[in-house]
Amino acid sequence: MSRGVQILNQAIHRLKQLPVWLRAVVCIQLVMLMWLQADLWFGYGGVHSLVVMGDHIQTQQVDNDRLRVRNAQLDREVQMLKM
Repeated sequence: MSRGVQILNQAIHRLKQLPVWLRAVVCIQLVMLMWLQADLWFGYGGVHSLVVMGDHIQTQQVDNDRLRVRNAQLDREVQMLKM
């Protein structure tokens, strides 16, 4: 049996020895912890949002570079027409 399974079994055994009201408190805390973790990873401003925003920023930077080149070409053309 792996060490992780042993630790989990010990934790479950200790939890069963607690009074009912204390088990309820522990369960509520675990649910709140899972909710906060889910919000951290998948909620607004979480890790998923940051990854998506990074992709958008990279795409926008490529578009901006392409448009800078185009603007420089048009600026040169305007300067030539002014001569």
